[in-house]
Amino acid sequence: MRAHLLWGIALALTGMGAVALVRGPAELANAPVRWILRSPLHGVFSSQVLLLELTSRDSRKPYVIPVNYVERGDALLVGSDFDWWRDLEVEPRVRVELRNSLPRTVSARIVRDAAEADAGWRALRPSSWESAVARGAVLIEIALEEAPAP
Repeated sequence: MRAHLLWGIALALTGMGAVALVRGPAELANAPVRWILRSPLHGVFSSQVLLLELTSRDSRKPYVIPVNYVERGDALLVGSDFDWWRDLEVEPRVRVELRNSLPRTVSARIVRDAAEADAGWRALRPSSWESAVARGAVLIEIALEEAPAP
């Protein structure tokens, strides 16, 4: 009973209703974070979390996910423990909403060099970088310059 009540509250709070039911637990977690990052309350998360819009390699539809980031020079580093990074192999242009700013289209690349990835993971997850690398997590660099049009 308690789980059903919590599920119903979560659906009501996210405003996602049927979408959350179809897309599952990740949508239930991501929807409130997206809402906060796009609200005046964004300061709670926006120094460490950004919104990343990718294009699905299968459906070719855009979707938005919150991801942790760290700034490094003129780029942002984000990590992925899930398969969404594979969408970047098909379409490296992404849209970024950083610190409640308007979305902008930029380029992302998968960091394949092991030494560069290790250094990036150390910056992104100082206390858990070794476990991220051991699990096969993928490091992504997002250039902050505007991406060229296709």
